[in-house]
Amino acid sequence: MRIFPKWAPVCLLSVVSCLLCAVAARAIDCDTLPARPPIEFDSLHVFQFSGGANCWGYTAPDGTPYALMGATDGIGVVNVKTMHVVGLVPMQQCVWRELKTYRHYCYAVSECNADPNPGMMIIDLQYLPDSTHLVGTWTIPGPNKSHCISIDTAKGYCYLVRNYTGFHIISLANPESPLLVNAVTTPDMHDMTAFGDTVYVAEGNAHSFSIWNVANKAAPVMLARVTIPGGGYVHNIWPTPDRRYLVTTEETAYKTVKFWNRENLNSIQLVAEYLGPSNLAHNAHVEGHYLYLSHYESGISVLDISTPECPVEVKRFDTYELGDFPQFEGCWGVYPHTAGSGYVYASNLDGRLYIFHTDIVTSDFQGSPRVGTAPLTVNFTDASPQSQSWRWYFGDGDTTVLENPSHVYSAGLYDVELRITSPQGTGTEFKPNYVTALAETLKVADTALGQSATAYWEIRAKNNVPIAEIKLPVRLGNVPALATFDSISTVGCRTNYFELQQIVYDNRPAGQEAIRLKADNGGGSPPLPPGDGPIARVYLTIQPNAAPNGQIALSLPPMGSHTLLATTLTTTYVPALTSGTITILSSTCLCDCHADPICDGQSDILDVSKTIDVAFRGVNPTIDINCPHAGRTDVNCSGATDIIDVINIISVAFRGADPATSFCDPCAL
Repeated sequence: MRIFPKWAPVCLLSVVSCLLCAVAARAIDCDTLPARPPIEFDSLHVFQFSGGANCWGYTAPDGTPYALMGATDGIGVVNVKTMHVVGLVPMQQCVWRELKTYRHYCYAVSECNADPNPGMMIIDLQYLPDSTHLVGTWTIPGPNKSHCISIDTAKGYCYLVRNYTGFHIISLANPESPLLVNAVTTPDMHDMTAFGDTVYVAEGNAHSFSIWNVANKAAPVMLARVTIPGGGYVHNIWPTPDRRYLVTTEETAYKTVKFWNRENLNSIQLVAEYLGPSNLAHNAHVEGHYLYLSHYESGISVLDISTPECPVEVKRFDTYELGDFPQFEGCWGVYPHTAGSGYVYASNLDGRLYIFHTDIVTSDFQGSPRVGTAPLTVNFTDASPQSQSWRWYFGDGDTTVLENPSHVYSAGLYDVELRITSPQGTGTEFKPNYVTALAETLKVADTALGQSATAYWEIRAKNNVPIAEIKLPVRLGNVPALATFDSISTVGCRTNYFELQQIVYDNRPAGQEAIRLKADNGGGSPPLPPGDGPIARVYLTIQPNAAPNGQIALSLPPMGSHTLLATTLTTTYVPALTSGTITILSSTCLCDCHADPICDGQSDILDVSKTIDVAFRGVNPTIDINCPHAGRTDVNCSGATDIIDVINIISVAFRGADPATSFCDPCAL
């Protein structure tokens, strides 16, 4: 179970008109972001039904939008184009009703105890506006009722709350004859949202939410669970379109709507909170970069969440005129998913169905490639419906009004924003950390080693963005003919603090080993900051009979499923490698003119101590290949480290002797 990090600050709540609080998981100064103006939000019509629960929508093949109202006595259907009620599918009396659509069908459930309960009702909408048809019911296993329903329309699967203890997985391959596939158990459950074989679960009285991979319907896998400290009744959950963030609501007075960064499933982070005047939120829906909340007595709240760490309320519409208290009155449901038409539907518990129109226009764009070595040319494409004009902000100070521009980035991490106009109004799409232009290179130095030398070869990384994880499949050429591959280590490296250091492939006799390095493996360690230095050491020993002038190359090729990959907070990429080569020298050239075997740039007591360790204590003079004279304790090139070498280094360190005139051998490196 993943527990919300104790160090993350929590906003103190007070009964105020609006609470907005940001908790930074990444360094964002909300005050520096572009202003996000209020939006137009016009109430076009209000319909009265006999009590109300949730609402939903359906768009016919001819583009006609319909609003669906979960009323006390059935499902009401409104033609939004003509603003007329065109049907009511009668059902048992019930104050709770949930509904979703798939293809031209509406699926409705309730949890009322009327006998007999119809289970899940299946309504055919294809004959609208003329008629609707109840084409069947499906018996829900157990008590034959369900509180909530979600449909993954891309995959064709329905998910039903299973008596508050988990969810059913149901195939809609035959929409009029659903098929039960499996069931999942959770500690408690109120609602879920399903997209692309991922189910996000709000776990009610367990004060938690969870994320499930259901690609294998026979064996779903829980990816993460977060328990909210001091949490209320975790009511619903909805991801952002890029699936990097989640929004949760808690149907408990004075409990905030919470925004979570879920990019690292091992450490899901709370990044912001919001609460409207009534201090009681109900359901959250994300459409584009706007969050729509049904907020009980506060009505509807609309937030711009283009930067989820910094949500901004841009509109509020009060659908309940009698107060602003944390009571179960007012707005139950909101539906903004109307295919970019600008319509928004909202349902009140008193039976009112509101039809709104907003000037929010769905806008989107794509860029490719998003990651690469600088200078990086990114080609952008507007993906907004019916756009007429464009203004791009590339994040480096440059802008353009072209429809589909290209832009060249220098090294760095960049936000990108597109503002468009269309016949319906204006729209903005802001994508933070969207382009990564890398200065990253992995480098391995060229050097030379003598026969029988033991050394470590450093793999150095120069990175301009943080690295959360890196996989290094290391291959040494001419092993075992010229050398043995001893090990890979992070000792003395920038990655030494990484929590996961796992050998994932080991065939060192053939010169191959792969290591996986991950900064945060549950303990919350930060990613590797930008910088330049070693990230791994490859230890090797030159064979005593290695042929002089032989060469050993270090490369990072794929090894089975293990490939060179680096992961930032936003993306995964293959870093460039500047490889290195070791040239074999004869053993008589293991000497050096520097008298600096510890390679700190000077001869001092530490070099004397190192030489004594090698000469009299049997310590192996391990060599750092990146500093060619490191480990060279045989300074006079006699073939052995002995008292003469100790004396020579002392003479340099404390008497100012010049190695070049005192003991340096012409073959020294």
